[in-house]
Amino acid sequence: HPQRSAMRTTTLAEPRLERAFRGHRGAVTSVAFHPDEQQVVSGSQDGLIFVWHFKPHLRPFRFVGHKAEVHDIALNSTGSLIASASSDQTVRLWTNSAQGESRVMKVHTAPVRSVCFSHDDATMLTASDDKTIKLWSMASHRFQASLVGHTHWVYSAVFSKNSELVASGGEDRAVRIWDVEKKSVIVTLPDFDVPVLKVRFHP
Repeated sequence: HPQRSAMRTTTLAEPRLERAFRGHRGAVTSVAFHPDEQQVVSGSQDGLIFVWHFKPHLRPFRFVGHKAEVHDIALNSTGSLIASASSDQTVRLWTNSAQGESRVMKVHTAPVRSVCFSHDDATMLTASDDKTIKLWSMASHRFQASLVGHTHWVYSAVFSKNSELVASGGEDRAVRIWDVEKKSVIVTLPDFDVPVLKVRFHP
């Protein structure tokens, strides 16, 4: 069969554990690679953020500041900034260094579930149990606008590749696609059987 003969069978090697990083005292809720893949960042129910180095002799950075569990983390395109979203209703922006200096950003009125950067690092996006999604300017570190339309907690929100659209989902069992410039919903995908925990755009 011509189609069958064109197919190739690839045998994948069994996965093996390269490294195990231990230090959190609670469940790990989020992990993200540094863009250069020499670090991995983790957030936890213990309220801490760790930056783990792949070079064995380097001690991890340990960032303390949140007063409740961390739900999500994100790195900007250079890996110099780490954003963390927490049940303490804040987002923190951390300098990726041993000192771990941070800036607190608080506008949400309930736990913050999701955080991400636009691909050009100009804007940060957060989603919260207060039913809103918020846009933040990274130049001024100030709140810019809210996307309002969900009827329950919002668990996840992400930018499209060109940052002109946002996708979001949550407890109201719907996915919404937003026009960032107009701050309005352009598509609603309702009637999921269960809450929407994560959304992502196809590349």
